[in-house]
Amino acid sequence: MDLLTATLNALMLMTPHKTDTESLDERRARMTMIAESIQSATKRAACVNAGDDCKPILSDRRLATALLLGKGHFESDFAQYVHEGHCDQGPIGARCDSDKQGIARAHGPWQQWRLSVYPQTDWDNMQGATPKATTLAAEHALELLAGTLHRCPDQYPGDNIAQAIAGFAGTCITMKPEKVQRQAAYVRKILNSLPAE
Repeated sequence: MDLLTATLNALMLMTPHKTDTESLDERRARMTMIAESIQSATKRAACVNAGDDCKPILSDRRLATALLLGKGHFESDFAQYVHEGHCDQGPIGARCDSDKQGIARAHGPWQQWRLSVYPQTDWDNMQGATPKATTLAAEHALELLAGTLHRCPDQYPGDNIAQAIAGFAGTCITMKPEKVQRQAAYVRKILNSLPAE
């Protein structure tokens, strides 16, 4: 089994969000798009088929895939309404980190805020269930995850997965340690299920 197929399998094993309205075939098509976007982002991060001037931000594509699958699961459950950019139609309390006026502050399956995305025009362009928007969202999520792999050594010594998850939240102490460890355990479970490259 290749990494793309394993990524799709992992997505299809996740329980659909309670608000999803798509048929199984429609879900498989959307999950295929997400799997392809994740794999595109991991190849870019590892400089696969890139020129000599490319500097990898995360060479381990299995780890990159597991991090994206895990964070996507915990951030949005890859919910249809989130992926399609209809946060205002989600359940109260699950509207993409909406502010007091109900305006969504996060975009995409990885729920990134505008301030974490550069250039900022990318934040607007990563909204919606299209291959281009989904790949852009995956690339930016992976940039943040890769950049935080070693950011929180005092809080999570020797555990780069927990460090990435904690750092993704903004600071090393934003998320409760129990929640970080639960998410890290899920990422490790996914990582163990992925084939070697």
